[in-house]
Amino acid sequence: MPGMGAPRVRLSATPGTSTILTYLINGRVPTAPTSFSSKPGHRIRIRLINAGADTIFKVALGGHQMTVTHSDGYPVVPRTTRSLYIAMGERYDVIVTDGDGLFPLVADAEGKTGMTNMTAMVHPMHIHGHSWALPASGGLRKDTVLIRPMETIVADFQADNPGDWAFHCHNTDSGHACGLEG
Repeated sequence: MPGMGAPRVRLSATPGTSTILTYLINGRVPTAPTSFSSKPGHRIRIRLINAGADTIFKVALGGHQMTVTHSDGYPVVPRTTRSLYIAMGERYDVIVTDGDGLFPLVADAEGKTGMTNMTAMVHPMHIHGHSWALPASGGLRKDTVLIRPMETIVADFQADNPGDWAFHCHNTDSGHACGLEG
């Protein structure tokens, strides 16, 4: 599955035009997190949503592995990882088996580190009213897909939902052409 367990790389030479004042996890700033209690061994379902407009996050739960069960609301073949990238508009459901003690749920804004990427930027492309299957990811069904610079994504698409539906990039600074060819 794209973005899971990947080494840290800079995903964008221009990580967005907005100044990040802060971001929220469950409505709280990272320095004042919400606490939840559980007993060791209990399985917990967590839904991760990146509602941001121009920031990709690398998300992890300290000291735990997460098993991804759904992507953009669609079931996937479960895959376990310590962290995952979540682009603007993406959603993931994960299952965690609780350990003993307190563990931080962290979301690190990507593209803000000093690592380099020799290409321009990523594009989280989103389609409304439909989804597509990604053959390179085992047929994973999604309605939002992160396309890295100079990367080609093959998507199986069937237009079976009548109406006018938007297809757009979730980057706020994508008033320019996204450079996509169809």
